[in-house]
Amino acid sequence: MNLFDINKLEKEQKELENQTTEDGFWNDTKKSTKILSQIKSIKLKTSKYNQIRNEIINLQELSELVELENDIEMAKEVIKNTR
Repeated sequence: MNLFDINKLEKEQKELENQTTEDGFWNDTKKSTKILSQIKSIKLKTSKYNQIRNEIINLQELSELVELENDIEMAKEVIKNTR
């Protein structure tokens, strides 16, 4: 079991966003505020997750380049970015 199931969160976000297009959605301000808050919370989590994921991928790619090129300056850059 994933503690942070990004696919589930993205699916939930889409379902909530679909609710915002339903007739009468905006008439119930309490419900619409709650749903918009949930959407915002999910977006924050998924964007942070994606940001971290992209940073990890970039560092992995840089590490591979360092190995291939045997580049000391690039190695220093990789080490600097992992702190």
